[in-house]
Amino acid sequence: PNAAARSLATGKSYKVAFILHHVYHLSGFGPFTMAFLEGLRGALDESGYSLSIITASPETAASEMRRLCASPPQYDALIIGRGVFRDDCLPLAKETTIPLLSLDPTYPLPSTISTIKLDRTSGVDKVLDHLTELGHQRIAFWGFGTRIQLFQERCQARGLPWRDDSVFTFAADHVFNQSLNSYQAAGSALPKLMDHTAICC
Repeated sequence: PNAAARSLATGKSYKVAFILHHVYHLSGFGPFTMAFLEGLRGALDESGYSLSIITASPETAASEMRRLCASPPQYDALIIGRGVFRDDCLPLAKETTIPLLSLDPTYPLPSTISTIKLDRTSGVDKVLDHLTELGHQRIAFWGFGTRIQLFQERCQARGLPWRDDSVFTFAADHVFNQSLNSYQAAGSALPKLMDHTAICC
């Protein structure tokens, strides 16, 4: 049936908005992000919904949410990507009648907002299983925060050699702020990891 007629008959827009951190728009969509978005778009399409991608920074997320949740609502559901949600978004999230789904497990949200959390341990195990099956033993890690400790623990659980120079770390905000200094530091650190046979990030 005609989409406009269906919307009038049901009172739904059959549209879902995804607020994505603007850094992905500025730096280009990586393979993982593209695969995720294509999978999401395909699943929604099967149910008769379309996906709209809205880019925002943490500073503009609240105003974007206010616009998207305004009455009458333009969308039937709102997905909030990682690194976007801030404290000034919380009142809007509590007040809106539009279903919300957060993809940011690091931000503490009330139980009324659905959240998809990452199983990092399982993810690291799968990466290490794959690399060791290929014969890799000296595996370096390029990352930050609690991921470093998790990577070290999972390596040691497998009896893989671990050295302090097996890690290159950087500040998490560099990922989202696109700091030129962080990229320069990353480039200068890579030669130090070259005696490893694989690098995870």
